[in-house]
Amino acid sequence: MTFSRFTLLVEDLEALAAALPETVRLPALEYVLARGKRARQAAASANHLRFQLFALEPEASLPVAALTRVASTAARPDERYWLRADAVSLRADMTRVFVVSSGFLDYTAEERSEIDGIVRAALAAAGFDVPHDETGPWCFSTSQPPGFDFRPLHESLGVDMAEVLPTGPGSGDWKRLLTDVQVELHQSEVNRARRERGAAEVNGIWFWGGGRAPLSVPQRFGAVAGDDPVSRGLALIAGSPVFAQAEDSADAENVLIDWAMLSRNAHA
Repeated sequence: MTFSRFTLLVEDLEALAAALPETVRLPALEYVLARGKRARQAAASANHLRFQLFALEPEASLPVAALTRVASTAARPDERYWLRADAVSLRADMTRVFVVSSGFLDYTAEERSEIDGIVRAALAAAGFDVPHDETGPWCFSTSQPPGFDFRPLHESLGVDMAEVLPTGPGSGDWKRLLTDVQVELHQSEVNRARRERGAAEVNGIWFWGGGRAPLSVPQRFGAVAGDDPVSRGLALIAGSPVFAQAEDSADAENVLIDWAMLSRNAHA
């Protein structure tokens, strides 16, 4: 990339640094960080910070699902209410069920396709349509908001599901849908085979990120590089070019680099 100024957002820099052996040196990264200016900015979460970087005042509940749809399809935002379902791994003990991880783990493309078909069929049976063909996260619109907020995924990891599932009128239908999906995934051929070889399973989904995408966003950046759907969705609405994190093709005066990297891949 060639530019004169960029903003670097690293969601969990401390975990990345801790994951590297002390003997590993990264001169180019050290040079960039040493020349940069740190910005301390209070934010409830990384996604709230992303909104603030685009000069938007974030609300308590962020429309992550609607922005994920914009990022995945490049569709213009609309006034519909969108929800997102993420693939998760659940672990049960005698009395509790925990969401222990999210994503497709080490599933192959064929295994992902089977999970995708199961989730889509369950959502369709419940009256929802997932409009694009990517295998998760699954985004779908509802005729009206459910009347309550779903707990963000990152706040639900490692927590007893009974403590984070929604309550109140109408919540029972959503809980039954979650249970139906869990049963279908448990009985699937792909997960049966994974259990036999002791591999972790995608055995549930988690609803979250409900809301409506902003219809307009200030154009704060000449380009945005990264894979996070919130940054990409906001950039597309603002009319800024977007590039994948691995691409080296942004040529702009002011670039936002939303650098996401799992600590287990810190060397990369």
